[in-house]
Amino acid sequence: MRITKIDIPKSIPNIDGLERIKMDKLDSVVLIAGKNGSGKTRILNKIFSTINQKPTKSEIKRIENQIEQNKKNIIGYENNITHFKKELTTATTDDHKKQITTTIEQQTKGLEQTKQAIENSQLRLAWKDIETTEILEGYSSVTFVPKNLNLIDSSNYAKKDILGISQRINTVGIESLPQSSFAKIQVVQDRWYS
Repeated sequence: MRITKIDIPKSIPNIDGLERIKMDKLDSVVLIAGKNGSGKTRILNKIFSTINQKPTKSEIKRIENQIEQNKKNIIGYENNITHFKKELTTATTDDHKKQITTTIEQQTKGLEQTKQAIENSQLRLAWKDIETTEILEGYSSVTFVPKNLNLIDSSNYAKKDILGISQRINTVGIESLPQSSFAKIQVVQDRWYS
């Protein structure tokens, strides 16, 4: 999965200090450059937190089913309202008229709530803050912002441990780079020498 488009509106209140983030036609590699303190990490953090809000495949299916059910409920409410309005014209006592009027009000309120539920569901389906090449069951992100800049010399490791430590470099992310970079170089050099 790859992010193809970002259009994240400015948050209210603007606690992160970022304006709207808009990037289209994103390819497989995207470079965000700028001076220290210009907001590169804040932009990445905003993207990471926003992608967790993206509707998942199962959520989209559930919402589509809800919309279909609510459309059927609207027809039911409208039929009930029509029926009770006809019944109201033939009601003879004030108590009966009052009871029918209350029922019509309840049905009308249910109708409006159901219409609002459909509108909210359609808004959720129209969520386009971050577009991806495919819709998944979950979205994850890997942080590539270095936290530890101290590289550890592979000579600090026992010879038998270097191979295992060097393989950590293959994991996604950069958490293992300080410990395994020189170990990986040592393994490559040893292999070449042999």
